[in-house]
Amino acid sequence: MGGTGGTSTAATGGVPVTLQVYDLGKSPAIRNINRVSWLMGGGLYHCAIEVYGREYSFGYAEVGTGVFGCAPTLCDMHDHKQAILLGNTALTHEQFKALLKRLAESYQARSYELLTRNCHTFCSELARELGVKEVPGWITRFATIGNSTRNTVQSARVNVKAFDDRYDISKRASDVTERATTVVSSAWHRGLQLGIGGANAIRPSSAVIGRGIEQAGSKSLQWMGSNVLKVKNVVKLKVKRDDKLDQSEEEEKAE
Repeated sequence: MGGTGGTSTAATGGVPVTLQVYDLGKSPAIRNINRVSWLMGGGLYHCAIEVYGREYSFGYAEVGTGVFGCAPTLCDMHDHKQAILLGNTALTHEQFKALLKRLAESYQARSYELLTRNCHTFCSELARELGVKEVPGWITRFATIGNSTRNTVQSARVNVKAFDDRYDISKRASDVTERATTVVSSAWHRGLQLGIGGANAIRPSSAVIGRGIEQAGSKSLQWMGSNVLKVKNVVKLKVKRDDKLDQSEEEEKAE
């Protein structure tokens, strides 16, 4: 579907608008990832809008606008994957050039952001301005998920820090973690010895070693579970005490 174009909107009922989709970058690994992730409704893609014989997209640079154009399907920074017809635009060539100039001023190169202001963002806005279909969700899904995950993590960090500041969990958790590291290391080493010792052979079987490690792992998990529970109970107790203190202060104020 690539290579669309035209100049007479009256003769054709509009000028075709095509979304050119590329596997991100030139790495064979990305192509392989996309072959699999496409089945799950996503992937790592670059895209561009083709109209009036050229395709246009947005990327990072040190200075100036981030909007750039090239011949359809021939962006040399990515591997072309497919073309998707989004519909026809009623904009004349002059109107389109005015629109592109406005977007070029808005999309400065240094405003590029990997997850929230990228080629997907630019193509989505350009498609809306041209009055055609939206960019398909499977192209933008991974960036959307990535941004959502980042926001969730950032929010969680703030909440965890506030909780930690109040209940001083870090010190207790770090003590348990340090002790757990020692116990696990010792247990796994012991498990390996058990496996080798029980084999009575220079080259013990993986099954014998596995049984020894399984025993050691079980003991390690039991130890960590009981100690994590201790930290959890200490936190619970401190929360209850603080809540009672807050309640007492409120009762005193009421009196």
